[in-house]
Amino acid sequence: MGTEEDDLFTDTQCLLLVCSWLCIWIAAHHLAWFVWQRGRVPFWHMSALGRYQRRLCRSQVYCAIACVGSVDLLGQCGWNASDLLHKFSAEHQIFFTMAVAHWLLSIWEDAQCASFLGAGMSQDLAGVDPSFILAKAYLVHHAVACLGFYLITYLRSCTGIGVFGLLYELPVLLMNHREFAVCREPRPAWMHDLSDLKRLWELLRILFIVGRGIPSAVYLYSVIFWRDELLKLPYAEAAVYHVMAVFFTVLNFHLMDILGLWKQSDFLEPNRTIEARLRAQACIDGSQQLASDAEVGGADDSDGEGDVANGEAPGRADARSSTS
Repeated sequence: MGTEEDDLFTDTQCLLLVCSWLCIWIAAHHLAWFVWQRGRVPFWHMSALGRYQRRLCRSQVYCAIACVGSVDLLGQCGWNASDLLHKFSAEHQIFFTMAVAHWLLSIWEDAQCASFLGAGMSQDLAGVDPSFILAKAYLVHHAVACLGFYLITYLRSCTGIGVFGLLYELPVLLMNHREFAVCREPRPAWMHDLSDLKRLWELLRILFIVGRGIPSAVYLYSVIFWRDELLKLPYAEAAVYHVMAVFFTVLNFHLMDILGLWKQSDFLEPNRTIEARLRAQACIDGSQQLASDAEVGGADDSDGEGDVANGEAPGRADARSSTS
């Protein structure tokens, strides 16, 4: 079946692995952002924004490891039903228990900074408070992902679902990069440049197709061409395989809607900046015009005062000027 029992961790050892990874991720939550900022931020007590930045920073670490791990595990197997359903090793257990701990901690992290989860999404576009809705959606996602990785580890089967679950983090690397920029005040210059924004979203579209589209395509392929192998799966394994694949494929379509709203919000920001600059320039121009008019009026008043000082009425001085 592709599983070498003697080389695998026991169920108890897997629980210890989850606890170990949880300790590692808690340490990373506090250390990663502190190290990235070279000690310029508090190590322990932070605002909600600081906790949000810690969440993003630790997520980047996990996503990078998960993507590398998925490529490594996919490289070790043949793209066939036997390997993607049953090939299981201690390396799979290490990466899958890492994912369990990550999603457990992510639930706590999101609760610490829920007001920032909207990530710059315009409430006018969303129609509701985006942070509130996304906090609920993330809770469901994290719980299902955590349970799914745990069941795959416990059943020692459906490894393809777990490996592709690690690959799912590929577009998240760029999504986190964008969120770092959105939460900065002021936003970095490239967030106000339409060309840079287009490049960001085009690259994100490519990563989304590779990291999310390909796994969903493999699942559809398996349903059509691996029907006999899938029918041989025990009930629990078949349930995990299909429920996880369908759930996250459907979730991807909802995520595409969210990405669309984020994209619209991003492209509205440069326009708001341009409009603000134009309004500010108009105010400056208006102020300069008023100042110029005031100077001209002041000069005319000065001429009149000079004539009076010379003992002539302003009208008489003008008459004398025209006579001469």
